[in-house]
Amino acid sequence: GRVSNVQNLERNQTTLRSLCEKIWLEIQQSHSLFPQELKRIFWKLRQLSSSDETMFNLISGSVFLRFLCPAILSPNLFGLTQEYPNEKSSRKLTLIAKTLQTLANFSKFGPKESYMKFMNDFVGKESDNMRRFLANIS
Repeated sequence: GRVSNVQNLERNQTTLRSLCEKIWLEIQQSHSLFPQELKRIFWKLRQLSSSDETMFNLISGSVFLRFLCPAILSPNLFGLTQEYPNEKSSRKLTLIAKTLQTLANFSKFGPKESYMKFMNDFVGKESDNMRRFLANIS
């Protein structure tokens, strides 16, 4: 009944947080593999920008919104898997991408996504690491 639903929810939340932590760590550690051409473009944008925050938002929008999150949502379209993820996997991938995009936007989950508010602690804790990652790729 109710107890098992609460336990199931807590287990799912713990699993999601753990997956987000692992994937985010992999992304951070991959900065040296980032394409040099994009690094040069982002570096030039950084030189022209009067504000680090503006520059970080521009770079994170380019990288996460256009590349990383779409690859997480549809790994088959990027040659990462052969088949389309099943419904359960697809839901997990959606929540992971949603969390990473929220982190990349330097925002938090609000009333519209109250079911994700438990991830605000992770998003807040990792914002400095996001800035460091964006600096490393620009």
